[in-house]
Parts: sequence; structure tokens; C-alpha cells
Amino acid sequence: EASAGVIPCWASDPDVHIEDYVIPADGFQSFNDFFIRHIKPEVRPIAAPSDNAILVSAADSTVMKIADALTEESTIEVKGDSLSVQELLGGDELAESFFGGKAILCMLATTDYHRFHSPVAGDVIAEAQLAGLYYGMTGGWVDYFFEHRRGYFIFDTDDFGLVGMVCVGMFTISSIEFTQQVGSVVEKGDEVGHFAYGGSAIILLFEPNRVEFSIPLHEGPVYVHMGEKLGFSIAEP
Repeated sequence: EASAGVIPCWASDPDVHIEDYVIPADGFQSFNDFFIRHIKPEVRPIAAPSDNAILVSAADSTVMKIADALTEESTIEVKGDSLSVQELLGGDELAESFFGGKAILCMLATTDYHRFHSPVAGDVIAEAQLAGLYYGMTGGWVDYFFEHRRGYFIFDTDDFGLVGMVCVGMFTISSIEFTQQVGSVVEKGDEVGHFAYGGSAIILLFEPNRVEFSIPLHEGPVYVHMGEKLGFSIAEP
């Protein structure tokens, strides 16, 4: 509860846009309570909600292209870690489905909305939390022998095939909480979880010949809000 004392400083930051959020009647009770604040639905409309062939952003984030053709040997750099697709997905047998496919990285700033939503409509067919190693010592934190905490979903969709969503927490202190599980059926834009204290990132993985991006990733990073259009399905009908 003592951490609530820092909330006014954070809430007054113009980059937070506190007017976009739901303020509890009795206020935020801790910093984490503020950090996982709910956004007003009307300020994050979902693009083309009735068209499941449109891909939307899972979070408020800066989006960067990682790869146009993932391989078994491809490594993805995330906050100092260098992991293969199979390592990102904890050795899940479905990881090889993404070989030859595309990947993008969505980086969340500390001032961003930290709940994340499904970028597609489909069935959750795989989900797991993968605990990272936290290594502390007198005088501070170190990051060797270290993997960031992460968790992942794999969605089975009609328009995009399998879609992987890997959620990565900050080193030293971070939490990832999922609100959907295997067997859940989600609509595009449904909330599927949130980060707690710590900087965060989301990696989206796609099968080959399934998606075309509509934001200009070839020009560099692009900032988007949750629910904005990122691309569209190019699968044969």
C-alpha cells in the first residue's frame, strides 16, 4: 500500500493519458493497481470487429519487424536474451509451424496500457508460463545466467492459421498473468492477460504465407494502440 504514494507523479505524466482510464471510486490502492489499470473501451476501438481476416495490435506498443522467414536457427533478441522460436515457446511441439513465417516485436513503454488482448479470433490450443531466472546479489542485480520471464499463447484461427503470442516481462521484477487458457475461444480484441510491474514486450509469430502487414514496418518502428489494424490475412480462401 505504501507504493500508492508515487501514483500522483505517474498519473500526472502527460504520456500516461490518465483521462483514458477507469479510475476506481476509492482510487488505486497500490502502484501495481495503477500499473494494471483498465482502459475505457471507447478509446481503444477494435478495427473491423466483424472481419476476422484483419489483424489488430495486441497492446499499446512500438512495433518492429523481426523476420520475414523464420528458421529453426533464427534467434530473436529480446531485452538482452537471444532465443530461438523453440526456446521462446518452451519447446512446444507446435513451434515448428512458424518456420518460414513472419515475426514482429511489440515493445511496451512504462507509461503504456499494460493489459494485452488477442490480435485474432480463434481457439487457444496451447498456453504456458515459462519462469525466468532471477539472480540477485549484494549491491544490485546482475543479468548473467538469465532468461526473462515469459509466457505464451498459440491461437488456432480460420484466417491466419496458427498464431503465436509470446509475452515477455522485465528482468529482476515482473509478472505475467493470463486470463484465458487452453480451450478458450476468443474474439479479436478480447483481453487475454496483463503484465504487472516491469517493462514488457510481446512477440507475434505467424505461419508462412498467412499475413501481410499494413503498417510501414519497412520504414522503421511504428507506434500503435491496442486494437489498431496491423495487417490482413493473405491465405487462400
